[in-house]
Amino acid sequence: MDTEEIMDVLLHELEVDLGDQWDNSKDFFEKGLAPFADKAANICSLFENKESDFKESKKNLESLKPELANLIADAEEKGHIQKGSIGEKFVFNSLTILTQFLE
Repeated sequence: MDTEEIMDVLLHELEVDLGDQWDNSKDFFEKGLAPFADKAANICSLFENKESDFKESKKNLESLKPELANLIADAEEKGHIQKGSIGEKFVFNSLTILTQFLE
């Protein structure tokens, strides 16, 4: 799974979760998610190339959770989205989806 595919999946999740807030936050998330997506794609690539096992890859994806949570908090602080509108739900769903790509 490459960066672009991860970005597409995560941006779609955000669009669904944010509903009416999506238009105001789209540019912010397109820019802000790119570094996260690069890291996640690298983890997936290592797994696909059998350079890491499932358990290690899952752990590495989960280690990115604070980065994703910080991005959501930053979006809330800057007024791109309402506070508490997606938070943990989006982080959990995103990591679950990325882990499923490993399986």
